Amino acid sequence: MSKWIKALAACFVVMLAVLPACQHKSNLPVPGSNDTTGGGSPDTGICFERDILPIFRSNCAKSGCHDAASHQEGYILDNYNNIMNTGDHDGIIPGNAHESEIYESLVEDDLDKRMPPPPNPALPAAQVELIRRWINEGAQNGTGCATLCDTNSFTFSGAVQPILQQSCVGCHNASLASGGVNLSNHAGTAASVSSGRLLGAIRHQGGFVAMPQGAPKLSDCQIRQVEKWVAAGTLNN
Repeated sequence: MSKWIKALAACFVVMLAVLPACQHKSNLPVPGSNDTTGGGSPDTGICFERDILPIFRSNCAKSGCHDAASHQEGYILDNYNNIMNTGDHDGIIPGNAHESEIYESLVEDDLDKRMPPPPNPALPAAQVELIRRWINEGAQNGTGCATLCDTNSFTFSGAVQPILQQSCVGCHNASLASGGVNLSNHAGTAASVSSGRLLGAIRHQGGFVAMPQGAPKLSDCQIRQVEKWVAAGTLNN
């Protein structure tokens, strides 16, 4: 019996030695990194045009702040080139969010230095994290990205609220309800539906101020999600 044990032990040692050589490298990249050693390409899951630019346009590129006309402190934050080309400022340093002045202003504890400035609310933590990841992953100009949108998804919490949070709440929030419209919660959004202003604005219908203001129209899929939520009774779901 002892001979069999010794033989099995020897075989096990050989298997351990051979195993690393038999492992296959995955062709999938490590999420959130630029490691392409596996033979794939970086897959951060973040697209500038789809995920980042709407945040800047809604919260920063507004009249009196960082649109082309106002360009406060030399910052114009309405498109990729302007966001990246901030003159003498270290606005965005690809690969280093914590040395990027724009990111640091978003997490600033001093309200006199924080952006967006009061009475605007601070960006939600999820949006701040998206911007941090985008910068750390190289601040690339992702365009023409596939839209993560499904017209069969039209609950308030799962579809409508994220759309409004990304593209509208920067102007239409509880602290700064531009035009008397607050889209930061269900009650305010439902009220804007009742008045006809929400659908009229996002559809760019005549007689309404086109929204998002100064930015491209929401996608057909996003508008359809809002329309279906309205048709279903503007539920707080």
